[in-house]
Amino acid sequence: MTTKEILKLYKIEMIIEQVNGYKIKNFIGGGDMEPFFSLAYATADTVDEDVIPAIQHFLNGNIPPIDPDLGGIGALATIYSDAVRFHNPYNGEIEQTIPLEHFKIIALAWRDFLLH
Repeated sequence: MTTKEILKLYKIEMIIEQVNGYKIKNFIGGGDMEPFFSLAYATADTVDEDVIPAIQHFLNGNIPPIDPDLGGIGALATIYSDAVRFHNPYNGEIEQTIPLEHFKIIALAWRDFLLH
C-alpha cells in the first residue's frame, strides 16, 4: 500500500491551521494515533529519536531489551513484533492495533509533514 492509501485507511489528515497568526501543524484522525502524534510526538525530532528507532528495532527482528512502551496521551502505545497496540491506561484493554509497517509509514509521513 502507498502512504496515501494507508493514511486514508486510518482516516488520517495532516493539516496546517492558522491560530493567532501562527501556523500550527495537526495530526487529525487515526483513533488513538491522533493524540499520540499531535500531542506526545509533535516534533520531527521526537519522531526521529523515539518512534522510528523503536519501530525499526522490532522490524529488524529484534526483541527488547529496548523499552517497547512509547507512552502517549490517553491510550499508551506499546510496540510488539507484529504491531503497535494502544492500551487503555486504566484497565489495560487494547483499544487499537496498527500493523508495525503501517505505523512506521504513518510516523514517517508525520515526520516529513512536520519538516516541510
